[in-house]
Amino acid sequence: APFHDWNERITAECYRPNGWARILDDHGRIVAIVDNYEHLSFNVGPTLMSWLDEHAPETYARIVDADRATRRAIAQAYGHAILPLCNDRDLRTQVRWGLADFRHRFGRPAEGMWLPETAVDDRTLAVLAEEGVRFTILAPGQIAAVRRLDGDGAGAWRTPGMDEGVALPGTARWRHPDDPARGIDLVIYDGPISHDVAFGGFPSQVVVERIVGRAGGELVAVACDGETFGHHHHYADRGVAYALTVEADRRGVALPRLADWLAEHPPTHEARVRVSAWSCVHG
Repeated sequence: APFHDWNERITAECYRPNGWARILDDHGRIVAIVDNYEHLSFNVGPTLMSWLDEHAPETYARIVDADRATRRAIAQAYGHAILPLCNDRDLRTQVRWGLADFRHRFGRPAEGMWLPETAVDDRTLAVLAEEGVRFTILAPGQIAAVRRLDGDGAGAWRTPGMDEGVALPGTARWRHPDDPARGIDLVIYDGPISHDVAFGGFPSQVVVERIVGRAGGELVAVACDGETFGHHHHYADRGVAYALTVEADRRGVALPRLADWLAEHPPTHEARVRVSAWSCVHG
């Protein structure tokens, strides 16, 4: 209350404000209005997009227009099913319908797909690769082992965090077990920064400072629920706008599209994944 349902409330607190995020000066005056969707990679589930299309058409149009401008939208499996728990037919249907809905709404093929709860296993990644998805995003704890993609790809498998000197790369390649020439790129988000953005409520300057300290010229991905920015943390949409359009520029932090980054910087490591999801800390 006073909203009719959660979609209506979170649209008012989050989805709409992120399309028209305000940057204020020290006196509380508006100095800029930013469409955050133009500056960050995002996905909106097909069922939510259908609701926005009907009940919040201005917000829906703002999201679609942002992708037309910068092509940063990412597809999502159609009904937010936990894909490793699906049977083979439902798994492929969820992926195909998600890709079809993306084409319908954004007018272009999807390059990447967000897995609901980042729930993953080899079977899920195989379907993504077979359906033409180029990349997905995973949590660091979901990577079971990595090895360097040397010329013959025959480096030894090692476990990040357990084998000495093995750091987790920012991106990795998963290869199809039945066709090693086919695979999918994995963007591995920064766990500590993502956690603190989601739960800590840090100022924009602190977040960007931590990214600068972590980057060293490499990709640093921060991933969290979109509802973080306005619903879980009120007015955090303004912090995102400031971080992406003011602080990042001031600190020389580039904001590449993930598809472009992966094309220009192919992964140097191959990865194995464990059956897992980002919110399932107990395994």
